[in-house]
Amino acid sequence: MSHYQARMAPNCQLTIPLAVREHFDLKAGDIVDFYVDDADLSVRMLVRNKSIFDRLDELKLASIGRPVTQEDIDAAISEGMEEQERRIRGQRRR
Repeated sequence: MSHYQARMAPNCQLTIPLAVREHFDLKAGDIVDFYVDDADLSVRMLVRNKSIFDRLDELKLASIGRPVTQEDIDAAISEGMEEQERRIRGQRRR
C-alpha cells in the first residue's frame, strides 16, 4: 500500500497529493467521500468521479479472462433477479 501525506492549511483545507490525484484521475469538481472508522481512527477515501461503465476495462471475468461487457452486466443482473423471484415464490408456498 502506498503512503502519502498532506498538511492541513490554516483554513482547514487539505490538498490531495498530486500522485493520488493522478492515480484516480481527479479533477476540480469531482466528488470524494470520506468514511471514518472510529475503531482504529482511520479514514477511507472513495473517489466517485467515474461510473462503473467508465471502468469496464479494469474489470475482468476470471473465468473468461476478458473485460466485462454491458451484456455481461445485464445477464448478471437478470440472473440475480430471477434467483430472487424464485426465493420469493418458494417462501409464498410455505
